[in-house]
Amino acid sequence: MRLSSLVAVLLPPAWARAYPTDSSSDGALQAFPDINYGAPIIGGGEQITDPAELEILHARHADVLRRLKAGEGYSLENTTLFDSPGLDKRVPILGMAGVTILGAIPGLSTAMQRLYGFLLGDPLGPWASKNNCRVEFHTKGGGNEETSVLGRNNNPRQEFLNNTGWNNPTSTGPPILFFRTDSIVIYRQEYELVLNTWPLANADAIEESEGDSISSEGAGGNRWGGSCGVLCIDQVVTDIERPEDWTERPRPKGKILIAGDSISHGMQDDWTWRYRLDRWLQSNYFKYEFVGPWVGTYGIPDIEAAQPRAPLFPEETPPSTFRRGDYAFTGDDIPFIDSGHGAFWGRQAKESVREVYHWIRTYEADYLLVLLGFNDLGWFVSGPEGLIMDMGTLVKNAREANPKINILVGNVVHRTHINGRDDLPVKTDRYNQILREHLPTWFDWNSPIRYVDVAGLYNCHPNSCPDGYDGLHPNAFGEWAIAKAFADVLQHDFHFHGEPLNIPSRVDTRPVSAPLGVKIVPRPEGLLTTWDTVKNARGYEIRTRLEGAQEWWSSGEVYPKTTASFNTWVLNGQTWEVQVRTKGDNDDRSEWSLSRTATVAALTAPPPANIIVNPEGGDGVVVTWDSVTGYDVDRYSIYLWDRDTEGSWTGVYPCRGTRWSIGGLVPGHRYSVWVATHATIPHGTLSNVPEAPGGLPGTGRDVYIGGGRPPQPSSFTSESIDATTIRLNWNHAGGISGYAIYSRNIHDGQGLKLDGTTTDASYLLGIQFPGIWNFEYCVAAFNGNLESTRVCTIPAVCCGHSKRDLVTGNVTVPAGFVDTAHVTAQMQHAVLGQVHDMYMKLSAGLGTMMGNFSTLGVPPPY
Repeated sequence: MRLSSLVAVLLPPAWARAYPTDSSSDGALQAFPDINYGAPIIGGGEQITDPAELEILHARHADVLRRLKAGEGYSLENTTLFDSPGLDKRVPILGMAGVTILGAIPGLSTAMQRLYGFLLGDPLGPWASKNNCRVEFHTKGGGNEETSVLGRNNNPRQEFLNNTGWNNPTSTGPPILFFRTDSIVIYRQEYELVLNTWPLANADAIEESEGDSISSEGAGGNRWGGSCGVLCIDQVVTDIERPEDWTERPRPKGKILIAGDSISHGMQDDWTWRYRLDRWLQSNYFKYEFVGPWVGTYGIPDIEAAQPRAPLFPEETPPSTFRRGDYAFTGDDIPFIDSGHGAFWGRQAKESVREVYHWIRTYEADYLLVLLGFNDLGWFVSGPEGLIMDMGTLVKNAREANPKINILVGNVVHRTHINGRDDLPVKTDRYNQILREHLPTWFDWNSPIRYVDVAGLYNCHPNSCPDGYDGLHPNAFGEWAIAKAFADVLQHDFHFHGEPLNIPSRVDTRPVSAPLGVKIVPRPEGLLTTWDTVKNARGYEIRTRLEGAQEWWSSGEVYPKTTASFNTWVLNGQTWEVQVRTKGDNDDRSEWSLSRTATVAALTAPPPANIIVNPEGGDGVVVTWDSVTGYDVDRYSIYLWDRDTEGSWTGVYPCRGTRWSIGGLVPGHRYSVWVATHATIPHGTLSNVPEAPGGLPGTGRDVYIGGGRPPQPSSFTSESIDATTIRLNWNHAGGISGYAIYSRNIHDGQGLKLDGTTTDASYLLGIQFPGIWNFEYCVAAFNGNLESTRVCTIPAVCCGHSKRDLVTGNVTVPAGFVDTAHVTAQMQHAVLGQVHDMYMKLSAGLGTMMGNFSTLGVPPPY
């Protein structure tokens, strides 16, 4: 009788160790690296359908047959090894099939004893017992093909029904199916059987045909097929009588290094996906150790991190404010608390390329799990093509450190949409596609590598991010999802067998409460606000306003994420009000704290006078100002904000001297400019060393990049609203950053004075006593401090008055009237509050990057 018509290739998870890159390769015959095995599982396996994997496996399959036919294996068919009476019924099977073991396998004798022990067992064979795992194939009339992978007691693991039948088993080769399981590999093609174990000495299970009952209905019958018994892992361990020299197969073990960024590092009171993976490994009794240069999470910095400091030059190094953070769990009995890792906030693949070699050598890592790349794409460090080159170099360096390193490379997850960064999801998708397609080319016989589709499981996208707490970083659900992505690949491809990692339906929460102990006190740098730490805080938000004001001047996150915040953009004698609240996951916020007030008594220097801003070249700007005297000035800082890029952030640049310029800006965009003075004080309030905090910045004129001196406004008219209110109108011109409005009383001999500026093509002036016909009004277009010639008018007498009338007394203000000059002053004040919020983020998050920072529409580094 022929053997089963089913071709079932049961692939061990470490298959990447053994397939050749071409048919001439004999790497699999020369060396069999140790394979670690996991805890028992119950079930068959998963059919492999990925085209990229199938292409490699079919090549390997063909190579196995070539080796068999070329005599490059150990043939066991019809030899005296099968003289045992207990094998009588098996001899036809083995003899006709041709059982061949590929390669010079150490411990061959012991391995064969184990194989014979299995075959000498139950007379019915493993293929008949429901206590075994099985693969079954049937076809009816040459079609309606059915393939099932069964666990014990017929528990289905996977089933496939299609209509691609095998028409004639007597003349046509059977289908070839590949399954990923914890069994040895069986190839069955044209009724030849090849047994390949890599190595057999540690074989997990044995798979055989149903034998002489396979074709009971004949090749011409209505239904025919076959089944293959697949011995479950735990049966191999417990049901086979092992020789005295047999050693219990080890579970997966080794040292695991995770290289990542903030997504893997986690923050104070997180569990982290590293911990979720640790719990899964522990539950399956694997022997391993997490290693790397860092421990814990990213902690809440000490309040010293809030010390106001000057922006840094590229050659300067900021003081370290990093503090090791705790996990959500506690207890000295959990070794994971002190385990190592190679993940840090803001980390880039480009940085880790240089470090991974030393980490692997130092910590003797056996497994490298990589989850990097978001910061490279998000911070314009690299595009998709540059990132894939860096990742390839990282893999190369890892293998130089340990030629047998096992590598799992995760793709880049998405985040919610950021204004001005429509390119980010496109770049992320492009990189993930390139990584998936390119990673097989990094194949190495001794160093298996796998693609991990983290983004496929991590539920975070431009429109929503249920798995993140801030649109990117993982909450508890996200931690489970990332851990599962890596656990699934470890289980399927690296022999980490056992119970799968499942994402729970309910996860740990992080409730937050309002801060207590809020205090605000005057200090030489400005006003210092402090409060008590809140458990589970993702950060804090603070808002400030002048006492008695209705609107909050500044309201935003506290940076750095500590329990203190300085406001240095204040004037002596002002009294400010402050409130603080706690941030939780996503939009979760506590109530605002009670208000606290304090009066400013600062020693900071005033802003410089005579700030002149002009365009320079086609993409630059030059700023000059007068020196500030009477203070120990260390440097000045220039704030540059792209007003035409949605979501852009303020760039902050240091300068010594009174002239500063920059290029590489966006032509055609309007930029706002401020300059602040940084004077040295003997002791910082929080650092207790000399510091140079900056005071309230002075405002320069907006500048239109790439433009020159603008033309005079055209079609200038005036509209009398009443005797003391006038609206000026003109046609808007291109290539300008604003308009300057001047006025003078024509009777007092004074010159024109700047009344205000606007970017609109109209301007409203009110309370013009003793009547608008007593004033001259002029408008000039400007680009920085380059002004056009002015266009002027003296309004006609209106509203029943004569030219010599002087309007006095109370004048009714029209309903809805808003004085443009007053609005302009308020707007500048409010805009400065926005800039202050951005500056606080930058000063905390960028460190040495601040000196080279340009306006990016992205949040602080991850």
